[in-house]
Amino acid sequence: SGGGALARLSWSSASTPKAVVPRTSLFPKDLVPPGELDPARLPADARGLLGKYFRNAELAGRGIHRLDATVDFNWGGNAPGVRAIPADGFSVRWTGQLQVDKTDTYTFHTESDDGVRLWVNGQPLVDNWTEHATTEDKGALQLAAGQRYDVVLEYFDSGGDAVARLFWSSPAFGRTIVPQSRLWPKVIEGRGQKQ
Repeated sequence: SGGGALARLSWSSASTPKAVVPRTSLFPKDLVPPGELDPARLPADARGLLGKYFRNAELAGRGIHRLDATVDFNWGGNAPGVRAIPADGFSVRWTGQLQVDKTDTYTFHTESDDGVRLWVNGQPLVDNWTEHATTEDKGALQLAAGQRYDVVLEYFDSGGDAVARLFWSSPAFGRTIVPQSRLWPKVIEGRGQKQ
């Protein structure tokens, strides 16, 4: 109400001294907790994109699914907060569908550190599958109101900072994170073959 302001959430255990709870152990209520999410058991009203997290930078092997409300992550040097996924050398494939309320040309912007690839409605819009500092890439596509379009966003982090964000813009609005209200999770396989 006045003067200094302070709020901290700490934890401790028999083997861990008191410390602030790290970001990697906290999850917003609208996200499914980390673990072995079964995509076939998602509720019909689930919103967001289905993230399949891999323990390597090649999108290879058995991944761990998580429902992410949006793709708006700056993990820094931390792990992505999914069980057994390392802080460096991991990859993610987000899949689902999006819907617009106005027929128009939409520009999709990715912000990534490191590699990123994006398909909307099967069209490749971004392909920057390289190691790089935080970089913006973009591509545009005409979309019709009321129709759902498949979305596949692939990402890898080789080391250091990790950033993955998906924005959009149109003649009617400026660049903003693609909102959860416009996203539906769906399993879409078969992308991500290195060229």
